[in-house]
Amino acid sequence: MSETTTDVRALVSDLFATLGRGDFARLREELLADAASWTMMAPSMDGLPQLDSADAVVGFFAAGGEVFEGGGPEVTINRILVDGDHAAVEAVGSGKLHNGNTYSNVYHFAVDTKDGRVTAVREYMDSFHVAAVMGPS
Repeated sequence: MSETTTDVRALVSDLFATLGRGDFARLREELLADAASWTMMAPSMDGLPQLDSADAVVGFFAAGGEVFEGGGPEVTINRILVDGDHAAVEAVGSGKLHNGNTYSNVYHFAVDTKDGRVTAVREYMDSFHVAAVMGPS
């Protein structure tokens, strides 16, 4: 495995571990590029936020406690494939919602990196599940 592959794999693993711990200061200061973006690739869902800066990304995830008990879903990475500065991540996420529903989703994240920082994430998920469980019980 090349040094770049190892570095990108470690960065991506660290990204999700840091999110999971709710360490938003470290996420902002050490892992995200200033102009980092996070795009939820669910065109059938209206009202998705435009996360087009590191501050917007951190603000969105820091507010996860408004929806999830404990701050956000627990994301488990099943596989990371690396190609140069890019990573493909297969993962699952689960958590209890404040509305009483259980969230259990599957993800693919396409992650772009540069110079040891995350520059973009494209998040693919089961948007039908999100719509079904995020509404009132």
